[in-house]
Amino acid sequence: MDKVERIGSGIRRMRDLMSEAGLTAPVFDNSLFFTAVFSKVAAAKSSEKSSEKSSEKSSEKIVAFIKENPYSTAVDIARVLGLTSRAVEKQLAALKRSGRISRVGPDKGGSWEITNK
Repeated sequence: MDKVERIGSGIRRMRDLMSEAGLTAPVFDNSLFFTAVFSKVAAAKSSEKSSEKSSEKSSEKIVAFIKENPYSTAVDIARVLGLTSRAVEKQLAALKRSGRISRVGPDKGGSWEITNK
């Protein structure tokens, strides 16, 4: 009794979607078992780009929030923007290093100041 298997549209759709996303198409092998090999390199490049973009957006959101709420804390910013407090602390440190913001007064009770750099 011969078994006939048909390949559905899943593989074609996967190749098309990966191509549209700028990723390397997977390599399929059915010599012994059916296997699919995915390239890790292309995914990492895409991830780096999106990380840079989201980081940039987060810092802009933080600056906009500080303009409206100069007495806010990192926890307040994180809660309102939906970020982790650690992510906000990293962004605040980067913004301070770049000179875009500065802290006026003590950590508790002080305020943020936006600079024009």
